[in-house]
Amino acid sequence: MSALDPKLDKTQQDEFHKALFDCNRDELNSSKIDELVSSHPELQKNYDDYQEALKLLVSSKAIPCDPRLLEGTLSAIKSKQAFNFEKFMQYAAASISVFLGVLCFRLYQNNLELKAEQALVQSQIVNLEEDVNVQLEDLRNEYIVLNSPYTIKKMITGNSRAKQFKAVAYINPIKKLSYINVQNLPQLTADKCYQIWTEVNGGLVSLGVLKNLEDPKKMLRMPYAENALSFITIEDEGGNFTPNLIDQVAKISYQNIIASDKVSL
Repeated sequence: MSALDPKLDKTQQDEFHKALFDCNRDELNSSKIDELVSSHPELQKNYDDYQEALKLLVSSKAIPCDPRLLEGTLSAIKSKQAFNFEKFMQYAAASISVFLGVLCFRLYQNNLELKAEQALVQSQIVNLEEDVNVQLEDLRNEYIVLNSPYTIKKMITGNSRAKQFKAVAYINPIKKLSYINVQNLPQLTADKCYQIWTEVNGGLVSLGVLKNLEDPKKMLRMPYAENALSFITIEDEGGNFTPNLIDQVAKISYQNIIASDKVSL
């Protein structure tokens, strides 16, 4: 070695041999060899020769592998690979099943939400159609009452509690329709209001509070009955559940209106 590598001292040659032939060569020894070879390029050929000699030595000492052992080892590797692939497919199938389950549940929830929304929209449409039909029916009845020759028109005036109160009652005994058009509401104190009542099945039912007249042509429909009575009373602000007939302003008797119309004829 020294003859071939005169530039290496004795210590470096020992380190090179130790690092090269150490059976427990680790990264430190390998780095030492690389360092020596890089520092002394003339060692590269010797290092390559040592590597080739080691390969020949290992080849000459190698023991041929038993074909049965080799075949068994290869079979074991293949079975392991097949097992791993099968296991992978099982995991993949399980994952896909979970994903599809979650997806189906989500779609089911969305379907329920869509059905609920559809039912709500359908209900709103039905209610809207009913409201429109009621309004159309009311307009049709108003037209009949205002234009039919069988409609009886009666002016209603207030008593001493509201002398300026004026309303027009429209009664059609043929179509069994009745409306009232309030034309003037005398001013009341802030804690009082006008409320209209009509007789239904032997009892008085509120038709609502009469507000300040925004539309003097507005028609208020009243339930029709030949012997029915309607009252307009003064109540506490907001209205009452039962009428205060003591503070009655006007009284409408269908029977008297129809009878007077027959007399006038």
